[in-house]
Amino acid sequence: MRRERKRGSEQCRNEKGSRRPAALLRAVFLPFLLFVLVSDAVQLLLTELSQRFSSGGGWAAHFPAEYPGEWQALVLMLAAGAGLGAARLAEELAARRGAGESFLRGFPEVSLRPRSPWRMREKLFSAALCVSLGLALNILLMQSGPVEAGTGKEAEGLVFRTVWPVAFLCYGLVCPLAEELIFRGVVYGRLRRAGGVSAAALVSAALFGVWHGNLRQGLYGFAMGLVLSLLYESSEELRIPVFLHGLTNTVIFTLGGLGVLQSAPEGIAGPGGSAVFLAAAGVSAAFLIREGMRGTGKGMKDRP
Repeated sequence: MRRERKRGSEQCRNEKGSRRPAALLRAVFLPFLLFVLVSDAVQLLLTELSQRFSSGGGWAAHFPAEYPGEWQALVLMLAAGAGLGAARLAEELAARRGAGESFLRGFPEVSLRPRSPWRMREKLFSAALCVSLGLALNILLMQSGPVEAGTGKEAEGLVFRTVWPVAFLCYGLVCPLAEELIFRGVVYGRLRRAGGVSAAALVSAALFGVWHGNLRQGLYGFAMGLVLSLLYESSEELRIPVFLHGLTNTVIFTLGGLGVLQSAPEGIAGPGGSAVFLAAAGVSAAFLIREGMRGTGKGMKDRP
């Protein structure tokens, strides 16, 4: 009798182990795919509707033509909301069947549950790292010929010409929150709990780069996604990459709107400016690494 029970328990464990990869893939990539597909579908639908209404009259015809930057921001916000809604609905349905977990009931459910919150100087250096690196990468990509031929340049021009409050609402608040919930909260967070930091950071950063839709912005998205994943890992708070993502976007579109990033290759938009920002990012990263090495008693080693 005992042997049969032991054999049954071992068989149960083997079945659970065989189902774990499939469950992990479903938990990680199903929300991501739903977010991407629904967001893209909403963008295509709204773009098609704006083109059909362009021949008629009224605000539906004039608004996209006269305010293309604001229209693009509105489309992106609606698409992000629809994508998150679809991902949440799928997770709620899976949770009712006992085969999933909801990730939008609050940040603690997708965060790494910090035991020791970051001090102010760590937050300041992480902000300096992201903003400096973001500016340096934007300047370098603008100066590179092959990547500059990508389709992302036209979209960036619309971002820089958008009215600042609308741009801040879209690129500083709504889109960073939606993207961090998916790419850091879901993709990185769940892969991290199932495996190592490196694989989770690389996969989430790669998907974040692909999400940007073109080579130019994809390279930028991959680099920034990698940094945001590591800062999430270090801070153990999802609100940190959400804030840093929004802050970096805000600085970039503000300077772009002022014409600083599109100026001649002199000063901030030239090689000298990119070198200064890369150096600032390196100093900030070195400080954060040193602080992480000092705090060996907290963090990832103590996590289950």
